[in-house]
Amino acid sequence: NNRAFVESDVHAVSGIDPILQTLCYDPQTSGGLLITLTESDAVHLLKLIPAQIIGRVTSRKEKALWLI
Repeated sequence: NNRAFVESDVHAVSGIDPILQTLCYDPQTSGGLLITLTESDAVHLLKLIPAQIIGRVTSRKEKALWLI
């Protein structure tokens, strides 16, 4: 249901593994597992906990989410 609801507002570049794309829509991989921080706060957080930067917030384009 998640994928059907938002897929029209997601742009995925060619070559992205379809399994990884599916994970982006899986409710078990969203919510509390993702947070948004300023870049400097993210760098600080990475020193404190095992985490990984997976994206960047930019100005809105024709699609809300770009998988690159």
